[in-house]
Amino acid sequence: MCGIGGEVVKITDKVHIARRARNSGIAINYRGNESAGISITDGIDLRTQKGYGEFKEAIPLVWVETKKGLATIYQTRYSTTGSGASLLERDKPKPINPLIEFEDMENLSPGLANCQPFYLESKALRIKLAVVQNGNLTNLRYIRNFLASKGITKFLTETDTELILQLIVYFLENPPRCHRSGTPKIVNAIKQTMKMIRGAYSCLVLSNEGIWAFRDPKGIRPLKVAETPDSFIFASEPVAWHGRDVDLLGNVTPGSIVEAKIGAKILKIHTGLKPQKRAFCVFEDIYLQAGYNEKVALIRKKFGYKLFELHSKPGIVIPIMNSGEMAALGYHAAQSLRFPGKSFYWPALYKNPHIGRTFLEPSKDDRVEKNKKKYFLLFRALADEIGLLAQTEKEIWLIFIDDSLVRANVSRTLIKIIRQSLKENYPELYHRFRIAWLLSSPPYTHPCYYGVDTYIMDELIAARFGRNLDKIRCSINASYIGYLPVKDTLEIAAQVHGLKPNDFCAACFGKPYPVLVDLNQDKMSLAKCA
Repeated sequence: MCGIGGEVVKITDKVHIARRARNSGIAINYRGNESAGISITDGIDLRTQKGYGEFKEAIPLVWVETKKGLATIYQTRYSTTGSGASLLERDKPKPINPLIEFEDMENLSPGLANCQPFYLESKALRIKLAVVQNGNLTNLRYIRNFLASKGITKFLTETDTELILQLIVYFLENPPRCHRSGTPKIVNAIKQTMKMIRGAYSCLVLSNEGIWAFRDPKGIRPLKVAETPDSFIFASEPVAWHGRDVDLLGNVTPGSIVEAKIGAKILKIHTGLKPQKRAFCVFEDIYLQAGYNEKVALIRKKFGYKLFELHSKPGIVIPIMNSGEMAALGYHAAQSLRFPGKSFYWPALYKNPHIGRTFLEPSKDDRVEKNKKKYFLLFRALADEIGLLAQTEKEIWLIFIDDSLVRANVSRTLIKIIRQSLKENYPELYHRFRIAWLLSSPPYTHPCYYGVDTYIMDELIAARFGRNLDKIRCSINASYIGYLPVKDTLEIAAQVHGLKPNDFCAACFGKPYPVLVDLNQDKMSLAKCA
């Protein structure tokens, strides 16, 4: 899972398009905050900047302000193939001048080289291309072997996105005899690439002529397109263009190639592959996408209604911000009708706005350490509510609503500091407190091979304990634990999206993988091949 986007102007006057890309990247930084990058073209040349950390750190404003252009693509990275930005590497002083672009990828450290966009020049055609991708390919070995058979053995990164770019350039230089005349060479090259790659991919390719967007035929990862008075915009989510004068045109159709040329007033749609059975990632609705997306907010609110129906308790509802907030509101709305006078809502875990998502950190230690700094505990302010419950209830339930429970390291740490805070603030009532840990999703039991860094099954708590709820509960030290069933999760998401329950990928919850996967493939598969 990453955040990607791009923009092409419909005029021939250069604009501050790099500044627009930086603002959009900051807006979707919650999809990945290890590193970020921008590529920009003025119609002649192509320039790239990238760096560690969040977008505003990685892309210096001083660089952005010097760059006017006609088209741009960008990415916020959450590493799912190849090494990421470790805290140690990220905290090192940056030895580069912020005005220097990355034109020599051979001199970059692996962590920074793996940051997108990637760029490659076809010397034969005198064209330079850059690419960004969200998702993961599942046939890496096949692609590497094919490229090796064509004499392409030098790779500068550890990611599958570079393989996509290498394939496109190869087919540009070596078009098949059967390609359709009249179709742009780059469109034919992308078509041939799409025929070879498998898995989840939403991609943007930038050249000095514009942007080409394409998406896997099952539509596993999101990619939307919108129009402004002077440009076309692509992004993983609409929040990337929030606040601008924009008309949403819709989703890039699975299997299609959308051509947005500089100066063109309309988009051209080409068929890359025929659309296949839909398999949109339901985890996007549960966790990955922003809660202030209208459909996502409604889905999560309905998840909360269903959670209460299955796990109804009086007490104080506390969201695990931010992806648990809408489900917590839905739970509380239903709870307040069933238990009037015994239903309360309070964001007792107030999130530090300067700390990003702990789930996106590349290691267990990073996730745990970041989580310790993430929340301010506001339990003392609950004295009145706790006092009222203490008068009528033997057990004082604190009902925490989170989006999911994957590895459980963070939840375990969080419950530990919650219990410590309760003991310090309410010593006389401490023995009466009960912690309910409710998840607005099913048990996460299987690795994701399509863009979430959960390759190792033994790390998944629901897989390790065979979905045994009592063992999971004891492991995190909760008093009660509850999940949503897969059936209810898919039915709610389908209802809001106007799809069918089997139009989603729910492989991480035990449903079949919609695209054939290599069970031996992991995050560092390409690094091992180097």
